Amino acid sequence: MIYIKDSFYLEYSSSLNGTKLDEYTYRIQRDVDDIYKKYFKNVVHDLQTSDKPMMEIVKKHAQTVSSDSDIMFGKISSSQLVSKDCKEANSVNGVAIKCGIFLKRSSNYNPGNLMITINLAPSLFGYLFSYLDYKISFMDAIEKNLNKSEQQRALNDISENRVKGTIAHELTHWISDSLNNRHITNMIKRASASEYQAMGKRIVTQGHIDVAATDYETNAQIANIKQIYRKYKKDWKTFSLLDIISLNVSLMAVANVFIQHNNTSETKGWLQYLMKRLEREGIGSPKLGDFSMTDFRNRFAQ
Repeated sequence: MIYIKDSFYLEYSSSLNGTKLDEYTYRIQRDVDDIYKKYFKNVVHDLQTSDKPMMEIVKKHAQTVSSDSDIMFGKISSSQLVSKDCKEANSVNGVAIKCGIFLKRSSNYNPGNLMITINLAPSLFGYLFSYLDYKISFMDAIEKNLNKSEQQRALNDISENRVKGTIAHELTHWISDSLNNRHITNMIKRASASEYQAMGKRIVTQGHIDVAATDYETNAQIANIKQIYRKYKKDWKTFSLLDIISLNVSLMAVANVFIQHNNTSETKGWLQYLMKRLEREGIGSPKLGDFSMTDFRNRFAQ
């Protein structure tokens, strides 16, 4: 996700001088692991295993609590990151990285404020904190108030591979912007300067029906999928692309976006692009394309 204006968010893709930038996933795994371990691992573990009230748990791990909707686990500078690509990006475009539960925003890279926000399942916790008794444990809350499918999705939403995928996704946006002449920053400026919001959106969608289909949003989606691969490597050869998407709540939401637009051509283009990229990344599967468009709609329609 890329922050566009104070009032709204748009996921984002770009090109330079009308040409496609290099498709590339960065070598950032050590930083992804370190951020997860330092700011998310313990709170996720406690939510899944403790019978203490969930709000008590998240506040226990918080560095600051502005309100029940703004709980920060920690904040670091990109100068503390150790991977080569992150160091290079930091040398030209240093940012702060804020981790926590922020109900009024999404995970995003905000070049205007030089900030990356890594947000733990804001939609899920927004629902739990607003509509349920958050004085009960996390597991009791989802077991008593969600059906089996929803429970699995909730657990997926705070899973290690989901959180690491989010970290990798936002770091990818930041590094891409930093090492490619601030192409994201410049695009955002043009979109924000537009007199009409609809025109600004057309700038960032680059002719697609939705920003989710653009080259650099899909490039960041590949970073998410590589985190899924790390966890499920043993069974990877048995997975279709739909199985892979089902293992990440954010990718499932993207799939539903395509279903809502009801544009078969764009949907096929997105799915084919993901499969092509996974093959090039060396993490393809014999069953990757073993599905139909009907299967896709049935799996991800909400």
